[in-house]
This record gives sequence, C-alpha cells and structure tokens, in this order.
Amino acid sequence: MSDLISVITGFYNRGNLVRTSIGSLLRQTYTNLEIIAFDDCSTDHTYEELLKFQDPRLKVIRHSINIGFVNGLLNAIEQSSGDYIAIHGSGDISYPTRLEKQYRLLKDDRDLSAVGCNVFDCDMSPGGNIYRRTRVCDHPDTFQYSLINGRNCFTGGEVMIRKYHYDRVGGYRNAFYYSQDRDLWLRLIEISKLGFVDDVLYKRVFIPNSIRFNLDKILIQRRYSELARQCAEMRLDNQCDLVDLYGQDAINFLSKSKRLSEFYKNLFETYQYRDTALANRCYDLYINS
Repeated sequence: MSDLISVITGFYNRGNLVRTSIGSLLRQTYTNLEIIAFDDCSTDHTYEELLKFQDPRLKVIRHSINIGFVNGLLNAIEQSSGDYIAIHGSGDISYPTRLEKQYRLLKDDRDLSAVGCNVFDCDMSPGGNIYRRTRVCDHPDTFQYSLINGRNCFTGGEVMIRKYHYDRVGGYRNAFYYSQDRDLWLRLIEISKLGFVDDVLYKRVFIPNSIRFNLDKILIQRRYSELARQCAEMRLDNQCDLVDLYGQDAINFLSKSKRLSEFYKNLFETYQYRDTALANRCYDLYINS
C-alpha cells in the first residue's frame, strides 16, 4: 500500500483562488492523500469556498483569530498523519504529477529529507501587468552555500518533506515570521540531503497584495532571512544558535551584517530618484546594519 502524504496549505483572504488551488491537489495522480487546509481568520469568502469541496481527503480548519502562517503550519502539521509532508502555497497550483514524482524521489533515496521542483512564477502586479518566468533549481551541491550566501534553493510552497527528518530537527520554528522555510532547509541539510525533481511541477501565483509587492513586508522578510543565515553560521561554529538562545526574541539579537547592509544599499540606489522618503529609510537601515 502506498504511503500517506499529508498536504498542508494555508489561506488568508484568497477566496478567488481557492477553487483552482485546492482543485489542483484533488487532481493529483498520487491519490493516497490527506489535505489539511487552514483558513487563518479570513475576512472574505475564503472559508466558504473551502467548504464547497466534498472530497473526504480534505480537512478544513478555521482559526477564530489570525495566528499567522507559521503557527498555522505548525498546528496543521501537528494534526497530520502522513509519513511525508507536502507544502502547498496559498493560491498556488500543483501540477498533476507533482506529488507522485516527489514521493518517488524520496522513497528511492532514504538520505533525502526534502525535495523541491522547478517552479513557474506568475506575477500579477498592482499595475495590472502579468509577468511569467520559470525558476530552475540550482545543483544540490550548491544548496548549503546558496542558503547562507545567496537565494533560497526552494520557494517554500513546492516542497515535500520526509516526516522523520522534519521531526528530527524540530520542524518549523515559530521564532520566524518569515523565512521559516530557509531556516528549516539549513537545519535539514546538516543531517541529510536535499534534492529536486528537474521538471516544472508547480505554479506560484502572486497577486497585488502579496509580499512580493509590499516593501515593508520585504524588509521584514529580509531580516528573518538573515536570522536563518546567522543561526546556521553559529551552528557551523559549534555554537547554540540565536533561536535556541533567545526563542521568539531572537530577531532582536541579529549581529551587524554585510549581507543586510548591501541589500539596503541596493534598495536605496533603486529608490533614491523615485521616492525620497523611502530612499532615506533604506539609507538609514544601510548605515545601521
């Protein structure tokens, strides 16, 4: 009998995307699934749209208050039963063979703890323009270096994780408001391998209020990304990391960072002739980081 895969997906005010997103999971060629979808106290019709599905594999959780995506993930995974956890981003599309191909890869190589795939990005900007591009995974040999010094090897929503390894490293950590995925990959890669299916199996959908188009959220996300990196560097130096030391207050103990400084400097140069107030804000962050 095939192993059970627990698919975890969370929604907040994505009512118009629920039908296509959940529908893509119910049409997977791998059918031994439980799909746990949480509605994080949406104020639109997201919850009502989730209830329209009649498939017994779908379990819907509704939060009475907004607890945030990471806490929603932790709560849903705690209620899951599968030996494999597949994350599915809010409103995104998993192509029909995604779960089957990722499962086969994990099943065939016990040293792998998590696998991704190539991703098709579809951005719907606030101005109404649509941008499309394909994000191809780097070679696995570069994953650890990239996670610390460059881009995230995965986007977060397209990954399947072996539950054994997830539990072994302690899973997602609620000290992270963003970049919880980078933190998890960096801990997993210390005890196992990460891999990917070299096919486009997933479509990310960005709408105008996504983090991608919100500079305030981007700035916050970047700090949490730096937290994940500094934690990894501390562990590589045989130290307790910032989250182990300070828990949910860890973000307040970041060291000065050239990575953050360069990021703020680039933003300043981008906006200095377009938005003076924003440029000055980025410059202050650059000086202080």
